[in-house]
Amino acid sequence: MDQRYLYDSLNFEGCLILSFEDYPSDYGSWRTNFMISNISCEVSCNRRDRVINLSSKSQMLGNQIITLSSRELVSDRLEILKVIEWIRSLTTED
Repeated sequence: MDQRYLYDSLNFEGCLILSFEDYPSDYGSWRTNFMISNISCEVSCNRRDRVINLSSKSQMLGNQIITLSSRELVSDRLEILKVIEWIRSLTTED
């Protein structure tokens, strides 16, 4: 994962990044935790199984978990665009 691009994209959306983990020996899988608008979020990308898990927790929205197939997300940028789309859907619900 291009960590700089991820950080820049999340910061642009107003996210406070809490942690980032990169697993280059596991097909480049990665995980990040962040906050936005009192919503606690985690994104976990398992590139070996080609799955992205998006989870959020807030008092207003409760707990939500979305699992996406990442078969069509063949680059860091496409994965991040899908994450941004999800973030925007969370903040418009809030």
